[in-house]
Amino acid sequence: MDKNIKDLYIKHIQKDYSLNFKLSVVREVESGTIGIRAVIRK
Repeated sequence: MDKNIKDLYIKHIQKDYSLNFKLSVVREVESGTIGIRAVIRK
């Protein structure tokens, strides 16, 4: 039964983004050139 539980478990991996990438996305949002949905896709 433990094997079935392990097969159903999906590991979520946290992605690390560079500070430069994060700041560039924030700048785009603040300037209005990109929307929230576009940020989510990015």
